[in-house]
Amino acid sequence: MSAAARTLSLVDLCGLSEDAAHKMLCEMRWADSDGSPVCPHCSCPAVYTYRCRRVFKCKSRHRQFSATSGILLAYRKLPFRTLLNLQKEEFSHAA
Repeated sequence: MSAAARTLSLVDLCGLSEDAAHKMLCEMRWADSDGSPVCPHCSCPAVYTYRCRRVFKCKSRHRQFSATSGILLAYRKLPFRTLLNLQKEEFSHAA
């Protein structure tokens, strides 16, 4: 988790829109590539971005994935703000 993500307050997280929360989750998830999505199946950095949904598609394997694919909260149908709050809580207790 980046230093900027660790210093976020709960008030900052609650004030985010869903789009901003999704962007922040992508930046936290793929910090090594500056928030650009990387396929969790093959680590390929070349992906398509769907405009109408928050889903990506790997150009090499043609598999769809999202910002939560391959993590503990992958199959949770929660808003991205809630996911960020849960992740912040998890890391604050681990520190």
